[in-house]
Amino acid sequence: MRCPHGVELSSSTPCGECEPRATAGSWNGLAIASLVLGLLWIWWLGSLLAIVLGVAARRQIGASSTRGRSLASVGILFGLAGFVALAVALANGWSFGAGPGVATGITGPSPTGVTGVSDVTGLSGPTGPSSLG
Repeated sequence: MRCPHGVELSSSTPCGECEPRATAGSWNGLAIASLVLGLLWIWWLGSLLAIVLGVAARRQIGASSTRGRSLASVGILFGLAGFVALAVALANGWSFGAGPGVATGITGPSPTGVTGVSDVTGLSGPTGPSSLG
C-alpha cells in the first residue's frame, strides 16, 4: 500500500509527510459541556460557563485533532443568548424571585389595615392593585 506521496506503508506506520487522521469518535469534552450548559442556562452561571468552556474548547480543537468545533460554537451562542435574555429581563424590572410589585415599588393599604406601609408581597390590597382605581 502506498500513501499519496508514493511512500510504501506498513499497516501501522504512516508516511512522515502525511498527517495522522483523527479517530472517528474523539469528541472534545469541553465542547459538549459548553453546549449542555448553554442549554440549561442555570440563571446566568450556565451562560457564563458555556461561553468560557466553548472558547477553551475551540482553542483545544484548533490545536488537536478532536471533533466538536460546531458544538462549542453553538454552546457559545446559547451562552450569549442567555446573557441577552438576562439583560432584557433586568432592563424590564424583573427581579429574582422578589414577586410582583416589590421591584416596581407598588404601594397601598396593606391587608393589616396599616396605611403608608407596603405590603411585603407587593400587592396593594386583598384583590391586588386593580382595587385601587
